[in-house]
Amino acid sequence: MIIEFSSFNSIIENIVRNSIEDNFEKEGRWGDGIFGGGKTRWEKSYRAIKQSGKTLQDTGQLAASIQVKATATGSLSINSNGDKLEISNLGGIQVEVGSNKKVSDGTPLAAIHHYGGSWSVPKTEKSEKFFWAMFYKTHDSMWRAMALSQKKAFKIVMPRRPILVLQNKDTEIIRDKFMNWLNKYVS
Repeated sequence: MIIEFSSFNSIIENIVRNSIEDNFEKEGRWGDGIFGGGKTRWEKSYRAIKQSGKTLQDTGQLAASIQVKATATGSLSINSNGDKLEISNLGGIQVEVGSNKKVSDGTPLAAIHHYGGSWSVPKTEKSEKFFWAMFYKTHDSMWRAMALSQKKAFKIVMPRRPILVLQNKDTEIIRDKFMNWLNKYVS
């Protein structure tokens, strides 16, 4: 009997997607596992502090853009010879996670949040109008300073906020679901 892994793909995709949604909801989860995401919660964003909101939860666009794709690269072969059971694993399962959102210079938005980093935003007439509009809306002196600045560009620094992580609990759920799924074929 040959059991194709491809029928397990959607189960893995749902577990990974739910884990990532939990990361957004809880503003970062941490753990020591291979996919653990570090030892602390995310640093609060400037916007979340000012609005008493949640980091990376303003519009929900980044969380909604996350795509999870599991791809089977093999199968499990089970043979019974008298009192002997032979099981061989041919291949495995690969899981890809990403987003199509980008920052102004084309850097993937999910990656810049996940790993941290920086990029430059040029000061233009349009951005200066935006800075003034934000100053009048919020009365935050930071926007006024940016509108009046002689800088030709502003450097945006993003702290590391691991979003594409799995906890040990998630890998245990995958293992348990896989064993239950496999039992349907061998029972």
